[in-house]
Order: sequence, then structure tokens, then C-alpha cells
Amino acid sequence: YHPGHEEENATQRAIIKQASDWCETNGVPLMLEILLDQKAGHTPDDMLKVFAELHGAGIKVGIWKIEGFEKAEDWQKIAPEAQAPMIILGRGQNATAVATWVEAAAKSGVVDGFAIGRTIFQDALSAYSQGTIARADAIQKIAENYLKFIQLWESNSTKQ
Repeated sequence: YHPGHEEENATQRAIIKQASDWCETNGVPLMLEILLDQKAGHTPDDMLKVFAELHGAGIKVGIWKIEGFEKAEDWQKIAPEAQAPMIILGRGQNATAVATWVEAAAKSGVVDGFAIGRTIFQDALSAYSQGTIARADAIQKIAENYLKFIQLWESNSTKQ
């Protein structure tokens, strides 16, 4: 999604609107994952534009899945316009970058959790697939990675 690129996003908004309408009709919350241009990065202002464009199209989101920010203040800036709970996604980034995002999200007090699957399991699964570690070792590594992020969240969370 490219905030402000009306022509480029019109087709996507139309499809998302259909999904939003179906979800609303059927009582199913829409989880919407927003991926912005990785090369250009993303800012809170970009997300505010996304929210405005999608809300303006009548799209109702039940949960936002959003790329991480490095500062809690960035999450706090966008939260009032989200109009729905937010969770952080990892987008397959390395554990160091994602740890920074998880910490900021937890400290913000406005983010409800994380969905950072590839960051947690990709390396262990690749090693297992390549035969360089045993299945039990891959399972253990995935569990350790997940627990590490849970502990990071809990030690920084301002939510009760």
C-alpha cells in the first residue's frame, strides 16, 4: 500500500471494502495487515494516511496488523486514528530489529500484541529443512525464540 497514491490504491481499497462488508455482514472482524514500501520505510504519518484513506472508503477494520516502529511515541501518535486494536508484525525481519519494535510497542501502552512468526521460526525451520539440526532441536529453538519475545513484551508492557 502506498499512502497518497490514489490511482494505485483504488483497486486495493475496492477489494478490501468487499472483504470488510462481508466481514461486517457475517459478524467476523476483519484483520488487515498493512505492508508499506520496505525501501522507503514507513512513518507514523504514513500510517495516519492509510487509516484516513481506508476509513474514508468505509472500510471497517477489527484488528490492524502493522509494521513495527522504533519508538513508543510513534504508536501513541497513530492509536487514536486506528479505531481498532493494533498488533505488530515482524515482516520476516531479523530478531534484533523486531526486538526493538516489540519493546517500543509494549512500552506504548496502545498495542495489543505481536504476530512475528517468521522471526521466531524461520531460521530453525530452515536449518531443520536443510538437515543441519534435528527436529527436536528445531522445536526447542522455536520455543526459546517465542519465549524470548513473550518475556521482552511482558518486561516492557505498560498494559495491565
